[in-house]
Amino acid sequence: MPKIEVINVKNIMKSINILVIAVIFIVVGFIGSYIEKLDTEFTSAKKSSIEISDKIYDNITVHIKGAVANPNVYSLNDGDRVIDAVNAAGGFALDANKDGVNLARIINDGEEIFIPKKGQNFTVTPSGKININTADERLLKTLPNIDKEMSKKIIEYRETYGSFTKTSDIKKIKGIGSKTYSVLKDYITVE
Repeated sequence: MPKIEVINVKNIMKSINILVIAVIFIVVGFIGSYIEKLDTEFTSAKKSSIEISDKIYDNITVHIKGAVANPNVYSLNDGDRVIDAVNAAGGFALDANKDGVNLARIINDGEEIFIPKKGQNFTVTPSGKININTADERLLKTLPNIDKEMSKKIIEYRETYGSFTKTSDIKKIKGIGSKTYSVLKDYITVE
């Protein structure tokens, strides 16, 4: 009789071992399929985010010249700033006037960006507009409806209150109203 009990214990042990191995295979199979499902979802999500980002960031083309290492035409992302164009052009030249341009300004497709050299007059922009934040009295007097007295008021305003943030701020100066501004707006800039 003891022999029969040993055989039963051996059979039970074999059955338990087979059951444990089967459970391990089932668990590994579930984990494997779960990981594969996650990988598929991750790949799909990654692919869709790439498609979305391609739609958000269209390329624009700008021409940067002046005091940069490699003046040329560059393709950048929509929403990039002047500093991004400078970096694309290899950075500033040693003689660049970094304060002569607003580096944080968002650039537009087809734009020409000019980085002035130190000591270079940058009150007239490449577009031909006069920068009312940097122009001297002589240059301001070339604007329509701006005489010597009004150009002095513009300079005094800048010295008292700081730079204009938008061209329409010039209407804050006594003597420049909506009518004068409507004539000036096509000739002035703050960039």
